Amino acid sequence: KISMKRKNPVVIFGSGGHAKVILDILKESGEYILGFLDENKERINKEILGYQVLGDWSYIKNKKLINIALGIGDNKKRYKLFKQVENHGLQVVNAIHPHSYISSFVRLGKGIVIMPNAVVNPGVTINDGVIINTGATVDHDCNLGKFSHVCPGVNLAGTVKIGEFSFIGVGSSIIQNIKIGKNVTIGAGASVINDIRDNVTAVGVPAKVIKKL
Repeated sequence: KISMKRKNPVVIFGSGGHAKVILDILKESGEYILGFLDENKERINKEILGYQVLGDWSYIKNKKLINIALGIGDNKKRYKLFKQVENHGLQVVNAIHPHSYISSFVRLGKGIVIMPNAVVNPGVTINDGVIINTGATVDHDCNLGKFSHVCPGVNLAGTVKIGEFSFIGVGSSIIQNIKIGKNVTIGAGASVINDIRDNVTAVGVPAKVIKKL
């Protein structure tokens, strides 16, 4: 198990479905959670799973003894928030579920989320802001680029490279030694057997490019 317990309490930025999962991970990891933040002012003061939406970004001004968890699923929005938090001088924490398996030979960045029953094998590099969702498997020596998202039930074979801001859809599979470019979307259930260039959407079995971004 990877110990995540810290001295400072944690505030989760975001209050939607993804933020609920982050709350659960942090609770299971023994973290002290203050509540949520959200830029949607209609959500402020509402209670979610027993925790209050404390305010918007202004809540953390002049607060230095808290940590921030990223409760935003959208890759680009998560990156923007990550930079805001770092510029404010606060720590962006990892949320790694204790019922995931993470090899001790894995390199971890910051602001990472790893959900229950995920498996990450030796030699993997997980860069800043990556999400590895429920039940996904990442085999040896893969490299997951910054702020990419590996959805539930995805299977990555060995030595796969995922580019920054790419989104790997639910239940898709990528065979060994494949390179997925930056800003790529892989459709749900796709089977990727060839490299995918930057800025495209690919779907199907085998996966084929259907759209350029």
